[in-house]
Amino acid sequence: MSVDKRIRKVKVLRGSLKEEALKQGLSPDDLVIVTASVNPLPEYHVEKVEGDPVSYLLKRR
Repeated sequence: MSVDKRIRKVKVLRGSLKEEALKQGLSPDDLVIVTASVNPLPEYHVEKVEGDPVSYLLKRR
């Protein structure tokens, strides 16, 4: 299983990822962590970054 995580703004997302972010009520300028896992088909998850991105990532560790 392969996992990839990236930080992106909602406005640069496309397709089903953008639809998922909009369903969650996120604005185009919100930062999100996009998690992609391949097992064997790709699955994507969008998680909003709350507050300062560095502090948020340190809290998640």
